[in-house]
Amino acid sequence: MHVSDIIYPRKKADSYQPASIMLPFCLFAPIIVAAALMSHTTPAAAAGGNCRLKNMGSFGNVALDIVSNSSASAISQLEYECTSPVKYTSIQFCTYIQAPGSPSTNSQANVFYQTRDADSRLGWQMKLAGGGNETLAGFGSASATTGWTHYATWSAATPTTTASQQFILSYLGRQQQDRVRSGVYSSTYQLVTQYQFNNGIKSSCNPGLANPDGTLFTSFATTATVAQNCRMENFQDIDFGDQNSLDIASNGRKQTRAYGNIGIRCTYQTPYKISISKGNYAKDDIANMKSEDNFLPYKLWQAGCNIPWDDKTLLSGTGNTVNAINNHQVCAQILTPLAHAPAAGSYTDTVIVTATF
Repeated sequence: MHVSDIIYPRKKADSYQPASIMLPFCLFAPIIVAAALMSHTTPAAAAGGNCRLKNMGSFGNVALDIVSNSSASAISQLEYECTSPVKYTSIQFCTYIQAPGSPSTNSQANVFYQTRDADSRLGWQMKLAGGGNETLAGFGSASATTGWTHYATWSAATPTTTASQQFILSYLGRQQQDRVRSGVYSSTYQLVTQYQFNNGIKSSCNPGLANPDGTLFTSFATTATVAQNCRMENFQDIDFGDQNSLDIASNGRKQTRAYGNIGIRCTYQTPYKISISKGNYAKDDIANMKSEDNFLPYKLWQAGCNIPWDDKTLLSGTGNTVNAINNHQVCAQILTPLAHAPAAGSYTDTVIVTATF
């Protein structure tokens, strides 16, 4: 079976206008805004020194189209001002994330969820720029977290240094998501950072600092706007196979059936309708396949072969989880019996499938 890989989307002018996507379908008979607001509490008394939050940049705006699986991430710059009356050569920072008052992680302890309502969620991870593939773990979890080392030249005249680090917020791809509705997601978390002043010996964040000099709790809010979208996938064209001219003229309809498939992926719970055109050779509102100057009438039906499927009788559906596709079977029937046996040849037609959401 054959399907064109060209998609002709028609985007919505605004959120109140329906959008459509169209694809050709052939028959044969031989598709966030992310922002953060951060603050901090005063760190606990430090043994070797203490640090305070100096600055936290904005994550900015990120467009998030989960159905098309486009990447979505944002970077923010964090700065700590640290000082110690005792000589140090470096400061080790170990960073975690926690969501106060609600579960914040999955079984891997490094995926966090923003919520839109009780039946939707948007998963994301955070890591340090230049920190490899390690993601920040949940605070208090058994998983080791990631961190970074800030090196400084201490003197009695300059006991203070500024340590900076970039944080990357990345939304998971659609195969790692599920109940993602379109709309605005917003939740509040805490960035928990333990630190330790060192002199010649580097500490490790695995499995965490045993005796940190202090801990900083920095609240931040993440906001993401998910676009409403649908995308057609998993097309299977219809092939009636080889047919005998005399037999096909006298066969009953059940003997001249063939099947195809139209798959569609949408943001969770997004309602949609799918229509199918009557093709290139329709006559008197009846679709036809063509071979040279000869025609073979046919009709398309929804799954079960009982309800017509055309540009007047549409199929209605609702978006599944974004990591799954809704598959809709297409039943095709040659309109037999025929008054005359069709001429030998290869009969074909192309119809346009349109999804409106």
